[in-house]
Amino acid sequence: MTENLKKKYEAYTGKKINGEFRITPLKVTNKDKVITKFKGFIINAWSGIYELRGNPEVLDFAYRVGVGGRNSQGFGMFKII
Repeated sequence: MTENLKKKYEAYTGKKINGEFRITPLKVTNKDKVITKFKGFIINAWSGIYELRGNPEVLDFAYRVGVGGRNSQGFGMFKII
């Protein structure tokens, strides 16, 4: 997940992520695994509650574009609780 975000951030801003970016699962069980098919591709995704830590600029970017892949289909998007 974080490698995808790093690539997106670098492509968009032209700079590397400054500091650490970390995603930690807080409340995730096997029931949170989602397997779906989209345009012939099988997608494995996870819902649940996670903690994201990092540079505020990078966290804002992650909130706007999502983490991971298939963001245009809604995967990797999150809400702040």
